[in-house]
Amino acid sequence: MVAATPGPFSGPVSGPPSGPPLDPTLETLVPQPSTRRNVVLGALAVVLLAGTWFLAPLLRPALVVTGGGLRSTADPMPLSLARVTATGPITVEAVGDARAAVVVGAWLVPEADGRADLTDLFAAVASPEDLLRASGIDPAGAALPQALADGETAWLMVAWRLTDCTATGDVEWGPVTVRSPLGVRRDLDIVGAGQAIMIDDALRAACR
Repeated sequence: MVAATPGPFSGPVSGPPSGPPLDPTLETLVPQPSTRRNVVLGALAVVLLAGTWFLAPLLRPALVVTGGGLRSTADPMPLSLARVTATGPITVEAVGDARAAVVVGAWLVPEADGRADLTDLFAAVASPEDLLRASGIDPAGAALPQALADGETAWLMVAWRLTDCTATGDVEWGPVTVRSPLGVRRDLDIVGAGQAIMIDDALRAACR
């Protein structure tokens, strides 16, 4: 009897060689699907969008002009009146000088106080202070700077003194400086009805 000899393929069969085991600490670095995480990320996105919407008027304070008028006669002090509405809570700080005129005084009167319809007396009363007093408004209490709430409408009145007696035509207002509660300041170019000083022959004659 011939004893069986082990063949070249006898013995246990092993699989392909395996690499080193994975470091368990690396597995923790792989993001795992998580409903809670998705909810949190979605909530953060909503908060960021809402914050952007809320901060926009605080970062870019503005005024919208919705009307106005101008009194420019032989009186050497032209008087401008603008009806403005605040975009966001703001403080109207100042009105800058124009190209051919400087600001003598500037006042802001909220329309909501019931006394601020200045247009009825605009053409009849001589000085801006008298115009305010005739409307029941203290000129010192209405002088700039003045605060406006978001969406609040007011009358912005500016008295000018002509400095260039040779100027002709319309002279645009100087910039209106506004400030938000965050301290952001902007110089706004006011464009609208009455936002130009009409320099005519009578005004130039009074300027001399």
